[in-house]
Amino acid sequence: MPDLPPDILTEASSLLDALLTAAESVYGPRDAGFDIVGIDQHDDGPRIIVDNYAVTVTVGPNAVGYAPTLLANLAHETIHLLNPVADHASQLEEGAAVHFELQQVAFRHGASESSNHRNILLPTYAAALEDFEALLSCNASAPRTIRDQFGSLSGLTVDQICSVVPDLEQGVLVRLARKCRPR
Repeated sequence: MPDLPPDILTEASSLLDALLTAAESVYGPRDAGFDIVGIDQHDDGPRIIVDNYAVTVTVGPNAVGYAPTLLANLAHETIHLLNPVADHASQLEEGAAVHFELQQVAFRHGASESSNHRNILLPTYAAALEDFEALLSCNASAPRTIRDQFGSLSGLTVDQICSVVPDLEQGVLVRLARKCRPR
């Protein structure tokens, strides 16, 4: 995988630290059993690569030339760094990742830029975001409560999610619990 240019790597490392702090303040502490060993760029990014307990954050090819995309890639992957999984994350976790990504882009680059990112979401990400926003509308603290009670936003059953958000529509609960295959 190609290395990021040194100036971009420095910016990305600093951003990732700030994003982890922000994510942990909302969703709770990350699993410290995993070491974040690097940030790189690859054509199939953004994603995280989990190798035992070592995690590499990979940004996509457009992140190198456009600061809002670098931020969006890192913010999205930050949520996956809270509890890294080698397989696909749940729709709940993907929805949280997209939600956090758009919040951070709006915060740092403005609502218009965030709207641009929302408009180009893959359909699976848009659906995950919609279901996550439905969960938030029922209980804004549900993601933190779920992580506090069950340790992760992935690998959950419908019943586990329902125990935190009992008023959420059954179809949304089912979708949030399943694995999300974004690409």
